[in-house]
Amino acid sequence: MKKTLPIILISVALIIGVLLIVFIPRGKTPANEYTAKIYSSETYHSAIETPSRVLLVQTGGLYYYSKVDGESYRFCFDPLCEHKGVGTRCVSALFGLANDMSASIVYLESNSRFYFARGQKIYSTSFDASDLKLEYELGEEGDISIAHYSINYIRWMRPYKNYVYFLYQNDLNGHEQIYRYNADSGKLEAMTSAEDEWVIGYEIADEYIIYKMVDSENLLRFCIADMDFKDIKHVKNIINPSGIGVSMGLYDGKLFYDKENDGIYSYDPLTDTKTPIYQGEDFDIWNQLMAVREDGIYYVGYEVRSVPGTVYDASLDEWVDATTIYNKVYRMSFDGSIEIVLDLKEASISTLNFIDGGVIAHCNKVYYGVDEEGKALGIGNVFLHFEIDESGKFVNPKPIGDKADDEALVEFFSKFN
Repeated sequence: MKKTLPIILISVALIIGVLLIVFIPRGKTPANEYTAKIYSSETYHSAIETPSRVLLVQTGGLYYYSKVDGESYRFCFDPLCEHKGVGTRCVSALFGLANDMSASIVYLESNSRFYFARGQKIYSTSFDASDLKLEYELGEEGDISIAHYSINYIRWMRPYKNYVYFLYQNDLNGHEQIYRYNADSGKLEAMTSAEDEWVIGYEIADEYIIYKMVDSENLLRFCIADMDFKDIKHVKNIINPSGIGVSMGLYDGKLFYDKENDGIYSYDPLTDTKTPIYQGEDFDIWNQLMAVREDGIYYVGYEVRSVPGTVYDASLDEWVDATTIYNKVYRMSFDGSIEIVLDLKEASISTLNFIDGGVIAHCNKVYYGVDEEGKALGIGNVFLHFEIDESGKFVNPKPIGDKADDEALVEFFSKFN
């Protein structure tokens, strides 16, 4: 049960019958032999884990999933709070525009605090949503006295030791720079220039940062820098040389992983080595990589599937069959073999985050039935918690977050437990 007052993170849920193991298709190439994975990483950060709870990042308000009792609560510990933003200090409401695409919330283990981007300002709270304070101001936009704020200034936040790294859109020319904020000293540093560099994306690796940017000649370049940006070198053999997205791929402690038109590759930027993990004509470029762990690379497959009922299509001005996409989660081992770990045709999965004892998926939409007129019944913006069984399958789905008490969802998923 979801509680509004607590007493004291992707995706989806459901294991349908027997999940099939897919054999290695023809065209597969030898795998990278590196096996000593250090840690896992994920493309989207919609579930942020702390020792006792998992903060669920969703537009409209912040909730958390308790690892202690398995229940869901508002990220607010004031028993009298009405969870309204303007004029209050309700953390759950004040940062309600935060989402996984902007990556505007991080947790620092060094001081057990959350850091929130709000417009041009950085706020923080302790892990229990108390002690809200303004950490740094880069401009006027984002004061908590104003309900609406832009999520385009500060984004792609990453924690590292006692630092918060992030991208900031320079308000003078619109170029994005890499900044870092020292949580101990309160000092802010611009790590890249806004005059002759336009940073597109970056990722923190093991004691270094890899990033891509457009230089003064309008050329896309990839760089590696030490954490202080004193030693910077260009690299060439990147997996996706024309990619302009913010993501640098998934990182496992040594290698980065990303996709090309024909499969998935690993890349070691320190040795400039690119290695195919899987190649095959059957690999869909629209598949979305979600996470890498010690047991493989997890992705959702692009597949349009029909579910019972119809939905109204405003662009066609007619009722059409209800469908979902990204409804299967695959695990690709580092030898190139593929296995389905979740098959949930009733859901469109958008993010996947592994936590202690399970995995949390966020679904753009979940269909759970039809009404008397044959219209599909569905709910958007759903977080699901799964357990992982001995074979690595996602089992025992459970709605969490603000949908934890939705009776229709709870009843629908109860049959899979």
